[in-house]
Amino acid sequence: GRSAVNAAAADSRIDCVLSLAGSNFTSEARKLSTPTFFIAGGADMMVMASMWVKPAYKNCTGPAVYACLKGAIHTTCCLNPDAYIDYILAWFDGWLKGDSADLAVFQNGGALSRDRDWKDFATKGF
Repeated sequence: GRSAVNAAAADSRIDCVLSLAGSNFTSEARKLSTPTFFIAGGADMMVMASMWVKPAYKNCTGPAVYACLKGAIHTTCCLNPDAYIDYILAWFDGWLKGDSADLAVFQNGGALSRDRDWKDFATKGF
């Protein structure tokens, strides 16, 4: 997650970012204007949402979404990718293919904001 944010901040060829449990410093996130989906795990003790992921979301300058998967630990993305995959695919299809229906998933009132498996949904810049 951290590498994705820093790569996008440094390279204009990157069109959108997925930051999965990224431990970005706010100074790094401030350089990011690329659309970014910040995902955190509610039980992740390695990269705590409130310490790293949510502040990075708040400090990036481009369109962004933040959501925290309830009960997820740092390796949930590897152990249970089904919990993430539909939203990740919608994010990339929305930004890379220009699919407005997929982007609507991330707006206030969209599917992610209503999904009870996720908490602390936030969006900006849409």
